[in-house]
Amino acid sequence: MKLSLFIAKRYLFSKKKQNAINIISVISVVGVAIGTSALVIILSVFNGIDLLLQKSADSFTPDLVISPLTGKFSHFDDSLYQALRNNSSVAYYNQIVEEKALVKYDDKLSPVTIKGVADDYARNTHFEDNIIQGTFQLKTGDTYKSVVGYGLAAELGIGLNFLTPMVFYYPDKNAGVSASALNTAYLYPSAFFSSQQEIEGQYVLTDLEFAQRLFGINDQISKIEIKLKDSKLIPEVKKELSDFTDTTYRLEDKYELNKAFYAMMKSEKLAVFMILLFILLIASFNIIGSISMLILDKKEDLGTYKALGMTNQRIISVFKTEGNLITMAGAVIGLVFGTLICLLQEKYGFQVMHHMGQYDVEKRDYAYSNSLPALEAILKENPSIEVVIDLHRDEVAEGTRLVTEIGGKKMARFMFFNGLSRTRRLGDIDSLPNKNIADNLAFSFQMQVLCNEYYPGLTRRIYLKGYRYNMHLKQRYLLIEMGAQTNTYEECMNSCVPLAQMLDLELSGKTDFTLDPEKG
Repeated sequence: MKLSLFIAKRYLFSKKKQNAINIISVISVVGVAIGTSALVIILSVFNGIDLLLQKSADSFTPDLVISPLTGKFSHFDDSLYQALRNNSSVAYYNQIVEEKALVKYDDKLSPVTIKGVADDYARNTHFEDNIIQGTFQLKTGDTYKSVVGYGLAAELGIGLNFLTPMVFYYPDKNAGVSASALNTAYLYPSAFFSSQQEIEGQYVLTDLEFAQRLFGINDQISKIEIKLKDSKLIPEVKKELSDFTDTTYRLEDKYELNKAFYAMMKSEKLAVFMILLFILLIASFNIIGSISMLILDKKEDLGTYKALGMTNQRIISVFKTEGNLITMAGAVIGLVFGTLICLLQEKYGFQVMHHMGQYDVEKRDYAYSNSLPALEAILKENPSIEVVIDLHRDEVAEGTRLVTEIGGKKMARFMFFNGLSRTRRLGDIDSLPNKNIADNLAFSFQMQVLCNEYYPGLTRRIYLKGYRYNMHLKQRYLLIEMGAQTNTYEECMNSCVPLAQMLDLELSGKTDFTLDPEKG
């Protein structure tokens, strides 16, 4: 076996008579590397998406749900609550009232699902992580409030701090002949939340007592949502609670409640895996082709091996080992590259979207007006975007070099740019309104302060100019001139590392950052 490995390594790294064989061998290694890295990256992405979706939906689909076997609402036995409190695997449980209702805002009507929860719901479920605007608040004094799904808010045109409340209607089952057939209640939104599309498009969270009053059910509830300390304990806890639920209540786990969701994630992951496996299969054919051509190239050597007493099996093992070496080389390179990319993504944890549209090809003067519709569409489709970065290179005199050295690396000096929608000649430009001017300025100033603290000399002054430059789209909009046309690509890329570090420091709310320029 050592002899086969020795000869295979010599063949792998030696020059062949036919240069095409060398090329095919390299292509084979690269093919396996690309396939392996793609497999690692894409499956990691899918696992991340899976975890993200599960996390965003956990408040609505906990590990276990207990609901009445008959009817929508019920009084739950004290023995059941006692069993939940005594079970060491239960992290917490929430009493829930959930029912369909009709909501009216201005002149728009929409069916919604009202979810009444207790005051500790947000703390138990970490629901604050889903809030994208406002503060989770269900009651202020005698005034009841609500947390509205972003999709529903967008559909009805609901805004925070508006004077117009949402009006909710629900059939009054106790109404007499002369009485109103509907229970009516008013709610002011305190926050918007983001989740799965079907959830944020129909759910409104409010106070438990408010929901009970609207539905006329006194102290009854719809269900009990249970979160376990470890999801792996679902079968065990489900079995333990079955004695309390077999005849009176329905006990379902999150996989039963979301069959379609988990089946979709499983099938998509399987489909991607099969596609990437097909890529690796194609790479394998390249390896077979490479080995076949190598056999033809080394035809004279085969006679020598037989003359020296090597068996056919041993000769075959030489070329098998050659194929294994090519596969292993490609797999190792692919695993290292794929893992590195995943680790870099994990380090900062921010999801990044790159828009590659070209809007200044014909006339630079119209670049911002040309790009505005595309940016508005992206922000509308992705409401969770927190920061928009417009990255350019400045234009300076050819002899000007905007370079500094940090940690032995040459870096392009960059500049934060802000539009004021105002000029000395025209004053305020009413046609270019920007309510986010102060926020944009504050954000760039904060970034400037951080960069000066940790990387002195890396940034230039904050530049102010008269127009808007699409900075009205977001409160955190950075327009950055990264070096200039006189800087090299490498210098600009080197500067992106400290810029990303400072952005992470500002957005994460960290109070300290350990500077290590050598590691970047």
